[in-house]
Amino acid sequence: APRFEAVIFDLFGTLVPEFSKRDFFGNVRDMGGVLGADPDRFEAAWTGTAFERQTGGFATVEDNVRQICASLGLATNEDALARALDLRVELYRTWFFPRRGALETLMELKGRGYPIALISMCAPDAPAMWRTSALAPFVDVEVFSSETGLRKPDAEIYRRATDGLGEAPSGETQPE
Repeated sequence: APRFEAVIFDLFGTLVPEFSKRDFFGNVRDMGGVLGADPDRFEAAWTGTAFERQTGGFATVEDNVRQICASLGLATNEDALARALDLRVELYRTWFFPRRGALETLMELKGRGYPIALISMCAPDAPAMWRTSALAPFVDVEVFSSETGLRKPDAEIYRRATDGLGEAPSGETQPE
């Protein structure tokens, strides 16, 4: 059997569950409603800012929501904004937990001495949630699209992970 030198995981759908579309977009629409936006227009604006949100165009989800409100001609009510962002936090509380077997898999790989990386295409609130999770201590290198400006399938996001691990991608040799 081939010997692997390192392991790279995705976050959502691999180590933690993928948000259900119903819950995710229901949450986005609820955020819009709390902010006084038409839920359809807010969802469309949210979807339209996905690339920016996932590549560091917004330092925070709050910045993203403020921009959406501005684009929809809504004055930002600070109390409503806080309630909308609380809804997002609640979505993460519901869905951000280790999938069955994920923690045990990471522990086993770490116990066998494998370097482990994580690559995630995510919004700017995901890295902080990850870093406080039970899974984070087992990962040596983390590469978040919202922090690097890189998204899958760009090969550079994978190179960041392999470079951080000190390993060459399969079929390549590491420079000396």
